[in-house]
Amino acid sequence: MILAPLVGIVLNLRNATMVPNHGMTYDLAHAIVSVDVSAAVISNFQYLINYSWVRVVMNLMVVMKVSLSATQRL
Repeated sequence: MILAPLVGIVLNLRNATMVPNHGMTYDLAHAIVSVDVSAAVISNFQYLINYSWVRVVMNLMVVMKVSLSATQRL
């Protein structure tokens, strides 16, 4: 029971050091380049355009006023 994790670790290390014989190589850069993310990028950019930035700016101004009044009290 206690040796099971150690056996698993040893077997994984042994398999990792073996030379692959299946002829396939896994290239992370090739996998990332082959992914089509244009639809996701366009969707996220459209979300940023449609976001209510006025509310964000108003909240930021309220925070700045509160922080300025707090520093002036000191």
